[in-house]
Amino acid sequence: MINLDSIKLSIPADCIKEIKTDKMIQIISGKNGNLISKKHVLYDAREKNKQIGLNNITFDEIHNKLYVDISAKILLADYGKLINLNTIENVFANINKNNVVMLHPNIAIDEAKTYNFDVTNDLHVDRKISDYIDMLSTYEINEKYRPDIYEKESVKFIRNVKSYNETLRIYDKEKDMMQAKNERMRQYVSPGAYQNILRVESMFNSHKRIKEIFDIQKQNNDVDFILLDVLKSDKKINYEMLNRVVAPVEQLSLFNPYPAGRIAWNIIRKKEGDKQIAKSCNYDIRIIKSYMRKYLSGNISRYVREMKQTIKEMRDNERNKKKDDYYLLDEIKEKLKVA
Repeated sequence: MINLDSIKLSIPADCIKEIKTDKMIQIISGKNGNLISKKHVLYDAREKNKQIGLNNITFDEIHNKLYVDISAKILLADYGKLINLNTIENVFANINKNNVVMLHPNIAIDEAKTYNFDVTNDLHVDRKISDYIDMLSTYEINEKYRPDIYEKESVKFIRNVKSYNETLRIYDKEKDMMQAKNERMRQYVSPGAYQNILRVESMFNSHKRIKEIFDIQKQNNDVDFILLDVLKSDKKINYEMLNRVVAPVEQLSLFNPYPAGRIAWNIIRKKEGDKQIAKSCNYDIRIIKSYMRKYLSGNISRYVREMKQTIKEMRDNERNKKKDDYYLLDEIKEKLKVA
């Protein structure tokens, strides 16, 4: 299920139940005596007492649209549930508590479009959060994403493109909740609720890119996607994005056991082929022997010995894996895959 934290919505004016523009800040702009823009904004940028989770609401009177900027914090004590199909009705009910702009919730949910959001997963991990941040900080080899590392608390991978923003951020959610920006939120959710929680967020702000990532364009070529297109998606967004970030390093790791110039290519090819056969046969030497007899004539004992040695090495490596970075990465990937 898709979970969102921060999200910006575009909602048609016919979804508005009531709006008190006299209690909003009016912003008008024009050129050569012509009115270009007339907007009504709920909060001034310096407002400190905003409704928690409601960043702002803007009514564009000329284009007859409402723009709503929210985060899952609007759910207060249910913040940990995030924004998804199960909580979306509560999200819109809480938006209406501002008492200045009220929506018809059911209509707004059906018609709202989204153009900027964070896909979020909270993972309860086995080791210290700093271990995972340290491990991910080594993935600087991928030239498609530039890393931004903050001590042992977070790592961010930003796609090296100018036409859109695509970012993967992974961080210690407990420490994030202890920051000053979350002081009011701590009345409802204790930072301790996020002990050993590794938060994974991917951020998108491009219509075209969102359609590509969610395969929405393939499903509907005629109209722009709506909020429900995103929430109903079964895509594993963060799992797929993490794979894009770490893939070049993982491909290189295949050759780590084979120093260049010291081992022949044919030996590497044979060894990796044997590993794949062993894996496909669930490391069962009896199954492997049965296939050998189908494809080999004569004595197969040498091949059996070699395969047994390969399986032993793979088992040993698997046991050692829990001690190194690959175990940590696999843990994140497996938890994202089932999130």
